[in-house]
Formats: sequence, structure tokens, C-alpha cells
Amino acid sequence: MFQGATWARVVGVAVAGPAMLANFLWIPYAPFWGIVLIAINAFVIWALCAAPRPSER
Repeated sequence: MFQGATWARVVGVAVAGPAMLANFLWIPYAPFWGIVLIAINAFVIWALCAAPRPSER
């Protein structure tokens, strides 16, 4: 991730995506924390997708 490897971004999105979907199951039990975790996972996915490419540095 720190060296800008594309595979690391793909793995990060592949982990954060299902985690975000799983947090929808927690909304009936802990609505505040479910929504907070969904927002954090969405931010992580956005940050991984919007990070500069190694050629842009």
C-alpha cells in the first residue's frame, strides 16, 4: 500500500466492500454504529480508488 501497489488497493476494496455490506445487517441492532461504520468503509473505498497512480507522483 505504501509503495502504491495496485494489487494492495484491489485487496483493500475487496475487504472493505463486503464489510460495508455486512454493516447493513447491524443497523436494526445498533443504528448509529452501523451507519458510522458504513461511512468509514465508504471513505476507505473512495480513498483507495482516488489515490494517485505511481506514474502521477
